[in-house]
Amino acid sequence: MKKKMIIMFSIIGLLLICFLFYKVYQIKTAKIYVKLKTNRIVEVYDSVKVSDFIKKINGKLINDSLVDTSKIGKRKVTFSYINNDNIKVSYSYNIEVKDTTPPIIGVSDYTVSIGYKKDLSKHFFCGDNYDDSPSCSVEGDYDVNTLGTYSLKFTAVDSSGNENSANFKLNVVEEPKNIKPSQEKQSYIDFLDVVEKHKSKNSKIGIDVSHWQGDIDYYKLKEAKVEFAFIRV
Repeated sequence: MKKKMIIMFSIIGLLLICFLFYKVYQIKTAKIYVKLKTNRIVEVYDSVKVSDFIKKINGKLINDSLVDTSKIGKRKVTFSYINNDNIKVSYSYNIEVKDTTPPIIGVSDYTVSIGYKKDLSKHFFCGDNYDDSPSCSVEGDYDVNTLGTYSLKFTAVDSSGNENSANFKLNVVEEPKNIKPSQEKQSYIDFLDVVEKHKSKNSKIGIDVSHWQGDIDYYKLKEAKVEFAFIRV
């Protein structure tokens, strides 16, 4: 009985080995035909799939997944498909991810008091879709110690060399004289009055904040019925 069991398991093992060899042979000799598109350059963060770069294929993709385009440079795309002989095969191709989008800037004419000492470029918006720290600068001749109007240009360049610029005028004026408290004219609107006037079931009431407000107690704002805050980053 034991001898028969050994013979039976030996036969099963031999059959399994033959089957595995046959599968390996099938895969090695499987027909692979993939014709790729000539242009395989894609913009960073673009949503593209494996099939977007394929013109023809002798079979059907198993999973037409998204390609990772979160980093610029050359990258390898590997996928599997079932060919026309119903054999699963793998294939790889290369693509190139580029950043061709220039930075976004926000520029307008600006006025400073004579003797201004801060970095002028910090007053304009400068951001990029890929580079966290694009180079932003003010170009042109100006003198903050001399009254006048200066024609300048604000330029932003990202790490990929993409550039965006815009012209603006810098006005250097006399420093305003101190105004006595009794002469100050202030316009004050109570926030609760705004809520009472404009709040409805279809609206939310919020505020716009910036570094001019200094430290903000958002818990107190919530108690005052502020529902959201808009912050420029």
